[in-house]
Amino acid sequence: MRPGWLLRITVTLFWAQATFNESAWAAASPVPPAPSLFSPASSQTVEAYLLPTQQVVQELQSGFNRLNRMCTYGAFISQPGSPSSDLITLQLNSSRDQLLDVQSQIRSVLAEFRQKSSLSSANFCRFVPEFSLIGMACQAYRQDANKLATVTRVAEQLTAEAAARINLYEKYAQLEARGCTRAGFVNKLWQTEQTLLWPLVVQSPGFFKRQLSLEK
Repeated sequence: MRPGWLLRITVTLFWAQATFNESAWAAASPVPPAPSLFSPASSQTVEAYLLPTQQVVQELQSGFNRLNRMCTYGAFISQPGSPSSDLITLQLNSSRDQLLDVQSQIRSVLAEFRQKSSLSSANFCRFVPEFSLIGMACQAYRQDANKLATVTRVAEQLTAEAAARINLYEKYAQLEARGCTRAGFVNKLWQTEQTLLWPLVVQSPGFFKRQLSLEK
């Protein structure tokens, strides 16, 4: 089951007013772990790292919009002031700090690649036309430039989506604190994140480093 759908089902439980099925949740097939490849980066391999996160932000935003509209119209289903929402807020703040550390690690990986690859030793190649006699000598430079561009783009998308999800979980926590969801609702969403998606964020510096062949 794709994480986006898993999160969507969790959100729509509010509409059905059903009891969350913990056993079914635990039995749901998890997303396969992040690839652990030691070969040079290819666009397909690196971009595949984002597959488990596809549509998750959109699903969370859509669910929040629906719940917020209902709450605006007075559809309260629990007493305001859920203590679990306060705990989630603390965890989200900790995750923000962790995300900043991940981004710093990624920047270090990219900087190391620039220094150790042909991007540094053959910098003149950026001025050489690809289809020229000298251009053949710059093939390694172009490959490294493509690697760096692909990893940079994927890393930026991965971390931007992680930050967006944290912000949305915080908004869900605010709804729960107002009594717009059952107590513990946000915790279920956050548990899904921690099980299926957050490990991809934390492990990403090592993955990108392997894909750039800086680690053997």
